[in-house]
Amino acid sequence: MSDVFPLIPTTVCGSHALPSWLHLVREAAAAGRLGPVDLQEAYEDAVRLAMRDQIEAGIDVISDGEMRRVTFIRGFYDRLSGIRPLPVPRRLGAPNYDSHCPYEVEGRVTAPEGLGIVDEFRFARSFADRPLRVAVPGPITLLIPLRRGGPYASEESLIADLIALVRAEIRALVDAGCDFIQIDEPNWCWTESPSRRRFTCASGTRTTTPSRPLDAIGRSTRGCSTRGSTSSSSSMRTGK
Repeated sequence: MSDVFPLIPTTVCGSHALPSWLHLVREAAAAGRLGPVDLQEAYEDAVRLAMRDQIEAGIDVISDGEMRRVTFIRGFYDRLSGIRPLPVPRRLGAPNYDSHCPYEVEGRVTAPEGLGIVDEFRFARSFADRPLRVAVPGPITLLIPLRRGGPYASEESLIADLIALVRAEIRALVDAGCDFIQIDEPNWCWTESPSRRRFTCASGTRTTTPSRPLDAIGRSTRGCSTRGSTSSSSSMRTGK
């Protein structure tokens, strides 16, 4: 694997397009027609295809395409303790955060076995002939579907625990040899906007505004350094 980059190296941001057959795989899994090994094999095939597409396009720093992730953050909540799913508030119209189930916080929010991103990186690295970039969800983005409760008297205390679990995942990635880590935080730029306040009141996900979103990103990376870089994505984009 070469560490020599051109003057302006190229990389990717966001998820790679899903192969059409992967939609059928997810439908079959939801219907109970696939076992965990079947699903794992399908995702691994999809990752290899996504990486090959990027290599053939000449991308210098590639990703695994985020093939295993559902709407980027939704799958991570299955790995969190201290929360329970609530009914989906909206099922009609364009998909957004309020068209997926929110979660009520009942206890201390932790990720006992991590967010699973390190395993994604280790698998992809075995097929990579160039550096990999890995996206980690930011604490403000993870906060969006959570309804505060349990031991949290303030939103800031909940954010502090989300920061801690994000930081733990980043440190584990660094220890695993990941050189390029992106904090994917597309939502901090609208936390103060009127549209955001209308959305949270309608969906019931949050009613208060997290302070110092850039500080939250900084605290998530505190004490973490790589040979490459740790970057923050602040652009709005559409995920899976």
